[in-house]
Amino acid sequence: MVQLDGLRAIAVFGVLVSHFLPESLPINSIFQPGSLGVRRFFVLSAFLITDILLKCKDALDSPDQAIFFILKRFYIRRFLRIFPI
Repeated sequence: MVQLDGLRAIAVFGVLVSHFLPESLPINSIFQPGSLGVRRFFVLSAFLITDILLKCKDALDSPDQAIFFILKRFYIRRFLRIFPI
């Protein structure tokens, strides 16, 4: 989803801020942008995977799709997403 790219960029930026700026700065000690960024990234990932799973469930309701084909396609897409070539 293109709309979520901005939120994903903010999450990555928060992690970068916490890694490259000193911890004595108020932005790192008070707001903790790194942990917030990681949480935001995981929430976005869970939302996107849930959307994919719901689409797979809808595909199962159609009579011309087999469960093996749908599961195979889902896991191949996850594998290619996690382990880039």
